[in-house]
Amino acid sequence: MRHRVLVVGLVGACSVLGGCAPESKVATVGSKSYVDPGPPVGALGPKYAGQLVFHRKPMPLESNDDSSVTTTYTLGEGPLFGRFYSKESPHNLQPECRTPEVDVSFQLSGQDAATGSAARMEPLGLFRFQDPKHQVASSLTGDTNVAITQPFDSSTKTEVQKTFQQVLVPRLKEGTNTVVFLATVRCSGGAAGDPVIARGALTVVVPPGAKAAFLANSPDLSESPNPDNAKLVPAMLAIMQALPDWQNDDILGARVTAKNWEPVRHPTNGRLIAREIAAIVVTHPKKSPDAEACKKFNVFFSRDVAGGSLQFSGVRGNEPIPCSKAPK
Repeated sequence: MRHRVLVVGLVGACSVLGGCAPESKVATVGSKSYVDPGPPVGALGPKYAGQLVFHRKPMPLESNDDSSVTTTYTLGEGPLFGRFYSKESPHNLQPECRTPEVDVSFQLSGQDAATGSAARMEPLGLFRFQDPKHQVASSLTGDTNVAITQPFDSSTKTEVQKTFQQVLVPRLKEGTNTVVFLATVRCSGGAAGDPVIARGALTVVVPPGAKAAFLANSPDLSESPNPDNAKLVPAMLAIMQALPDWQNDDILGARVTAKNWEPVRHPTNGRLIAREIAAIVVTHPKKSPDAEACKKFNVFFSRDVAGGSLQFSGVRGNEPIPCSKAPK
């Protein structure tokens, strides 16, 4: 879990047992790299500086109305918005970085319902600012009027809605859940110990049947553009079920995502050696107690030039998906 970098005592001081502590990377008042970050952003910035807050209706930066701010949300009961306010600038927290970014992540407290293992930090969204030398504030969706619970589609500009709805919600258990959120300042991909610019927590109550109802509103997978989808899918499923690396998962469905077969050529002489086609395969871990915690894999299949039997070609990435959205 990432934590805030704290400056304790004198910079460069040495302890008897631990030797010399590394110098903090955070720019402090009086240091060469420190830049006055200015005042908190927005009318509510002074009140919520350093916090990530949730609210039930849009909350414009210039408004001082925080009557809808909440620490508890019942899944499915109206929209939920989120915003973070810094109390320092990204630059001062990562002064050696030219373009520091704010990385928001979440963690379910206690056991992870989807895997039964200890909860871990999961990425929610990444934010960049034109002027990182001043304090910052942002809606989690990048739009004050767009809720993180609002159904997303192909025009959605950020990944936050998609991640909240297809990663966080499937991990919730029926009853009361505590979700911790951290906004850290990272540079070049992030590292352990990245300083925290804001933090927050949300209690999510999931009534019986609420998760299934919520997930039913998330987008369905696109229909296959390939006219041979119905013929290819049974062979694809048989191939995946026979692979030894997939024996711990139930293969729920597959769908061809490419309209045409793509040529595969020899890397040296360019000769056509096979044809390849893309598909998605949805799986569910056999040991997972969460019936909605599935993954969608981007899988490629091939066949020789003569049009022989289908072969497994490889996997190129995956992402969470509600199991109820698996191809039938």
